[in-house]
Amino acid sequence: MIMPNSPAYDITASPAVTGTIIPCIKVSNVFSQTQFAKLRLLHGEGGALVDRTVLPNNYQTREIEGSVASLSPFVIAEQLSPTSALVSVGGRVLTAKGRGVSKAFITLTDPAGESRSAVTNPFGYYRFENLPVGQAYILTVRSKRYTFDPNIRVISLLEELTGEDFTASP
Repeated sequence: MIMPNSPAYDITASPAVTGTIIPCIKVSNVFSQTQFAKLRLLHGEGGALVDRTVLPNNYQTREIEGSVASLSPFVIAEQLSPTSALVSVGGRVLTAKGRGVSKAFITLTDPAGESRSAVTNPFGYYRFENLPVGQAYILTVRSKRYTFDPNIRVISLLEELTGEDFTASP
């Protein structure tokens, strides 16, 4: 589960960095040691979020470290207990004036890097069915006629989600 108000960063370097990189992110909104022990540092790799946490986390300083070979998006997530529940994710793709965007392309990527695609209907609606809960997913949107900023979002799926809407830039 992505923690509310948790730090998320898209880190780059110029010139390019080589070798092992040890990102360290401070999390100030966690109060119990039990909850803190479940936190993981996820790193965007090839369209998927990969756990790159170096354990144990440092509860005294509230710092979570990872080990990566490249820089890109990082987010803090809480490790969840496995479950077999299946739910769906849906929403709309809208113009800046609130009208549905037909034929927008939505991609949902799971933590293993597997992707599913959907195309919005004439009213801008899309839906993904039979998704396991307890995982973080990446949603992206593309359209031939519109641009979106941001065009990507990370969702933590704990229950049925509706209203995962994207609105085009004016």
